[in-house]
Amino acid sequence: MVKVKPKNVFAFRHIKTCCLGVSLHSTNHSGEKLSAVIEYINQNFNNLLIDLSDTLYSHHYMSLGLSRTEAFFKAQLEGDRWIEENQAILDKINIPYKIVRWENWLKHEDFQSLYDNFYDLFVTNDVFHEAVMVDIRNYYKRRYNKDVDGMHHRFLKSSVAYLIEEIACHTLLAREYTDIVNVYPGKQLECFRVVREGKVKDAPSGLENFGHIRLCLYETDITPLAA
Repeated sequence: MVKVKPKNVFAFRHIKTCCLGVSLHSTNHSGEKLSAVIEYINQNFNNLLIDLSDTLYSHHYMSLGLSRTEAFFKAQLEGDRWIEENQAILDKINIPYKIVRWENWLKHEDFQSLYDNFYDLFVTNDVFHEAVMVDIRNYYKRRYNKDVDGMHHRFLKSSVAYLIEEIACHTLLAREYTDIVNVYPGKQLECFRVVREGKVKDAPSGLENFGHIRLCLYETDITPLAA
């Protein structure tokens, strides 16, 4: 059995709508761990938005050599599969909820301008640039146990595109949904943190109103599963 312990929740205790981001292939978003997260949400919120970032994963497949079209289609099918495989857990949600697929944000009329804005900041703003690189280094170290110096250029390029797309789309989400907080079994990304805290001059507005509650997952013997 898995227990959920939220961190930094006090500042958002008045917010009753949450966003649960779902990352493909994460063990935190299926099975017993997902069930525990859903139970926590049922007990603490009145509305739920499931942010299924399926086609965001297409950047990973492109880094492996797939074309943009092939990568997008593969990630989209995996999003379909995630819903199908976890439907029994989703049926346990006892508050109003909806699933928003990642493609919804890519089709938004403001997406491209936001993406371009954040990419310009990556190129010109030292604080934002370093934050993005910290997130990439952390991911590469965690996934491959290697330093970023050994990273293939194609992987670096796709990783930057992944993070820029993610922060642009979450800015759109934050603008569209008011009084909502992000709940996620993991730390917030550094590039999100510096924008949320107003440390990136001329960054697009939105994320400052979209807080982050980190969920730590534990077995009943208090052995950490995720932090």
